[in-house]
Amino acid sequence: MTEIDLTPPALNLHLAERALATGHRARAEAICSQLCKLEPCNPDVLGFLGRCILRREGYLEHASETLVTALALAPDAPDILADLAEACLRKGEPGKAVDAARKALHHVPDHETALRVRMVTDILEANGPTQPVWEGGDAATLLLLGQSFNGLGRFSDSVATLMWAVKSLAYPLDAFPALMRGLAGVGQLDDALQVCRWLRRDTLDFSPEQRREHLEETEFLARALDEMRPDHAPTLAILGTALLEKTRTFDQGIEKLNRAQKIDANCADYFLGAGLTRFKLGDFIAAEQYLSIGCELAPENLELRRLLTTCTIVLADRVINVDDLSAADLTGLGHALLVAGRIADADKVLAVAVEKDHGAIDARIHFATVLGITDRLQEALATFVDAAALAPEDAEVRSQMAVAALAVGRIQEGWEYYESRLQYWRRDSAARDFPMPQWAGEPLTGRSAFIWREEGIGDELRFSTCLGDFLDYAQDCRVTFECSARLETLYKRTFPHIDVVPEDLTRTFEGYDYHVPLLSLPRHFRGSVAEYPASGEFLVPDPKRVEAWQERLAAIGDGPKIGIGWKSGNKSWVKSPLTTELTDWDPLLARKDIHVINLQRTDWQMATAAAHARHGAEAITVFDDLDLTNDLEGVTALLSALDCVVGGRCWISTFAGAVGTPGHVASRLLNPYVFGLDYDPWTPTTTFHYARHGEDWSGTVHHIVKILEKQFSLEEVVE
Repeated sequence: MTEIDLTPPALNLHLAERALATGHRARAEAICSQLCKLEPCNPDVLGFLGRCILRREGYLEHASETLVTALALAPDAPDILADLAEACLRKGEPGKAVDAARKALHHVPDHETALRVRMVTDILEANGPTQPVWEGGDAATLLLLGQSFNGLGRFSDSVATLMWAVKSLAYPLDAFPALMRGLAGVGQLDDALQVCRWLRRDTLDFSPEQRREHLEETEFLARALDEMRPDHAPTLAILGTALLEKTRTFDQGIEKLNRAQKIDANCADYFLGAGLTRFKLGDFIAAEQYLSIGCELAPENLELRRLLTTCTIVLADRVINVDDLSAADLTGLGHALLVAGRIADADKVLAVAVEKDHGAIDARIHFATVLGITDRLQEALATFVDAAALAPEDAEVRSQMAVAALAVGRIQEGWEYYESRLQYWRRDSAARDFPMPQWAGEPLTGRSAFIWREEGIGDELRFSTCLGDFLDYAQDCRVTFECSARLETLYKRTFPHIDVVPEDLTRTFEGYDYHVPLLSLPRHFRGSVAEYPASGEFLVPDPKRVEAWQERLAAIGDGPKIGIGWKSGNKSWVKSPLTTELTDWDPLLARKDIHVINLQRTDWQMATAAAHARHGAEAITVFDDLDLTNDLEGVTALLSALDCVVGGRCWISTFAGAVGTPGHVASRLLNPYVFGLDYDPWTPTTTFHYARHGEDWSGTVHHIVKILEKQFSLEEVVE
């Protein structure tokens, strides 16, 4: 098989221009923003960035500042002058607009934007503040005139003009943001909210990424209306529903929706938001209930009806006819089916979504996820690469591509692209700003570095195995490592020569030359399997607590003491197809010559009680006095005293390997940090045993039990 080229097209201004021309303003702006970091003094890039920002109704000051900066670098650039003229006009500065347009027309007499600005300024001057609103001209001119009335505070004229624009524009929703502003300006707040609803309705068939971009306008307006009319249920509900569109603001959206419900329990906008919340969380039964009520309250709301239809399909558990659905509906349905665990149906639906809309990014991301779950790892990587080619500026796409590359053993390339994770918010890592640059491999002699943790506790420990590599490289460097508070004492004992401090998101950073994200360390030190340690044992547990656990374990009786953690505490739908349940380990629990110790920190009470009912009280030992979540000193001491650990993919095997205890993990093939190997390169005493998608875990568990029989010279059980 030909190796897939992972290199996305280089970002350039042509890509941004093409994105804007096809209606992907946010993509064009993102490309320009990244280009500005590479070429901060390029007037063409700055000018086009200003044009992209100018397309957003609520960001005129930012657009003007960007265009002024560009103009300082290229004073005679007609496009920049014309865009600045438009910005000034919409800000209510017609004099400055006329001056900039005149200069643009001096260089290009037929410049379309500059001519339109002059036409609008002439109309404004002719009409005066009390004259009737001009009702002629082309749609684009009407739109600019309405926006200009907003800038001058002539909101009544703005509303009348923009209503004409809505009738004339090929895409009426282009006028909606300005119309919402005008309606708010004349105090017609309920009408402004109605335009928000129209905008949601008229973008239903847009691609998810384009729809999110338009829905930002409803968020912007609803925030303003919330300040004008606090504690208004529909405003709060519309704002909350808009906030649900972005992971970073999802929790804020829920808070706004809950406030709306307390104010008015019969608010139809609330039921749309509540249904959408449950839908996104994968609770389709509750989503259907909320959406059904919403449809009764607002039967004309098309979004409520279509989302309810999608919910019904997901809950029906039947073969789906997808021929008549739009690409946008297919993408939403495919993701919902994926969350619901209906992988085969999601596969079918998302494949059609990608076929119907070759430019859809979200559909490709979800389809690639299905491909990975179903063991088609190379195809998953190829699909992410296709998405990255369509949107090379998209940090999430590049990060997902990086993870897929790691899963198939493309280690160095994977770590390079994995840096993109820092450009978008992740739920398990706080967004942070640092006054010092990120370390990129510079010499560190006489310097200082601040290393900070990322992601969950298992990933923190896994990637901290690279700290030793960093310290070997930075021998004459002052190093501070900010870790999870639960790991502070362990790391202080393990790394006595560096400053270990607990995570503090309010910390100030004075006296440091560089910051170092923990998950960026492999990019510098672990580019190939050969660079991973021969032994993963590096963590130093408390020797007194280890001794105490050895005594407690010996008191249980003869035979090997084997810890078990059967699934991740992360309840995301992504983890569900990849992990086991305690019942899968019955062949181990049924043995009388092995002592199984509970290491599951969540959802263990009912599972262990059921195991006792099936196999007797000795099936699994639970130490109730050990806090498996917070007492990581006790956990690592126990792990060090055990003979072995087994289970599903979770943090336990990483911690066990870090203290040198061998482990056996039942896993699916989709396992990015293992690079397709049958052992954990970070902690090589951990062995992975794979079950294919669609297979149950029985064969894998029986295989592990057979290995334990040989490892501990146990009597072989004949099935």
